[in-house]
Amino acid sequence: NAHEELGTVFKSMQRLSPSRAKWLRDYQHEAARLFHSATSEGTTAAARVYRDAYPDGSASGEITPEMIYRSVQQMLAILSH
Repeated sequence: NAHEELGTVFKSMQRLSPSRAKWLRDYQHEAARLFHSATSEGTTAAARVYRDAYPDGSASGEITPEMIYRSVQQMLAILSH
């Protein structure tokens, strides 16, 4: 689980540059829009890309849209603190 490390790096990047901070806020808003539910555009597209990349399955097992949604929501919560 790299969410905490990602949050630390994200906050560091925000502090380094005002223009980068604006881009990162825009990223957060767009990610929240794309992944707002388990059936939203970003969530279903990510699940489709994963299935296309591993048509015979992967060692990680099946990844569902619900799993992607929960993971992205966890990441967005960490980034917004």
